[in-house]
Amino acid sequence: MVLLWVFTKNASLSRHALAITARHVYLEPNVLAQVSIYIRGEMLDPDALSDLLQIEPTKINRKGERRSALAHIDARYMTHTWVYSIKSDHSGVSDLALQVLSSFRDKHINVRALDGVDDAFLDIFYCEIPASGNVGESLEFSLDSQVIRVAAEMGLSIAVSACNSRE
Repeated sequence: MVLLWVFTKNASLSRHALAITARHVYLEPNVLAQVSIYIRGEMLDPDALSDLLQIEPTKINRKGERRSALAHIDARYMTHTWVYSIKSDHSGVSDLALQVLSSFRDKHINVRALDGVDDAFLDIFYCEIPASGNVGESLEFSLDSQVIRVAAEMGLSIAVSACNSRE
């Protein structure tokens, strides 16, 4: 598994991020990509956030709620988390990220500056099922400069995880 964290706190880091993701690779049928915006905070009110953004979240985890329905597991969420996600097996990663960000962009909101927000990031997950014998080869995709710019304007860091698997 390959894990890459790219943070967009200033323009110089954004240019660096572009340099390491300079190639265009489009998704094929053996690929799964999911792009999400995660907004977290101990004092976050997820329902008020949904009302403010006028966006229905994909998932909400509430502080203190059980993380598992299994009776023998009593793990609980330590913070409130509001999530909006889109999955795809056919579009480019940058296109998918822009689709997620466009839901927020017109609102001109710096998400990280909202009341109760402790952390906010754009999460990009990319998984590829390679041809037989190619497990372990590098996975590549690009992030358009617009993705990085819009994420930075919204106060979002960018987290990227990628894997290849036989199944």
